[in-house]
Amino acid sequence: MLCPSCSRDNSDAASFCAYCGGAMRVSAEQERPGPVGGRGPSRSFPPGPVPRPSPPTDSMAITALALAVLGVVTCGITALVGLPLGIAALVRINREPNARGGQGLAIGAIVLSGALALCLPIFGAIILPVIVQARSSAAGASCLSNIKQLSLGVLMYTQDYDEMGPMGRSWTDGLMPYTKSVGLHVCPVQKQVPYGYAMNARISMLPMRAVLSPADCVQLFDAKGSGPNRTGLSALVDWRHARNTASFSFMDGHAKYTPSSYPAPLFEPGQARRF
Repeated sequence: MLCPSCSRDNSDAASFCAYCGGAMRVSAEQERPGPVGGRGPSRSFPPGPVPRPSPPTDSMAITALALAVLGVVTCGITALVGLPLGIAALVRINREPNARGGQGLAIGAIVLSGALALCLPIFGAIILPVIVQARSSAAGASCLSNIKQLSLGVLMYTQDYDEMGPMGRSWTDGLMPYTKSVGLHVCPVQKQVPYGYAMNARISMLPMRAVLSPADCVQLFDAKGSGPNRTGLSALVDWRHARNTASFSFMDGHAKYTPSSYPAPLFEPGQARRF
């Protein structure tokens, strides 16, 4: 029998080792199968710590981070929601660290949302002028469409009245059978003004053959003030559109914007533009 202390061979009947004096018998709890087989002595060790499963990631932290990342695309708008949501998620995780995870996600959401929120005024300074310019351009295009349709109404009127233009003091009423809409007289830039256009005073009841250059002679234009059946010349022009422009229609039926810095459109039917 081998001594459990010095591993020297002793007789099977020995109770103590003849070499080291150690006890030859071990308790049944200390005996366990040896590496080769059979039963042999072995040392017992205390059980190690059981690994604890990690807590689930907090859903609020995930949502806050998603809103913060989306703020890069929305110019920081969703980050305004992601910032308080990230703070709330971080507080909830710290209160229940064993039940909730995702502290890093919440901190990342707070940092990213805060950075985007600080940049929000910069984004606004860049985007707002673009939005205003786009709305102004859309309103200008609608105004040009209105004056174009009114101009076509004038041309249809002249065809029905032997190439004679409408009377200046009743031209808006005379065009109603052709345009069939009072709304065409409202400029989208000045919706509070019911009648935003005027007719060239020089073409009242003027035969078309008397116009030397129909493509240069003004027919209708953006006018100052309000009221139906208005006529006037260049002094009445209202340069109300973007970049100080105004809408004009001409005797040949085309319409366009003209900046105030350009040469003034011709109001005299007997004149022609020289280049």
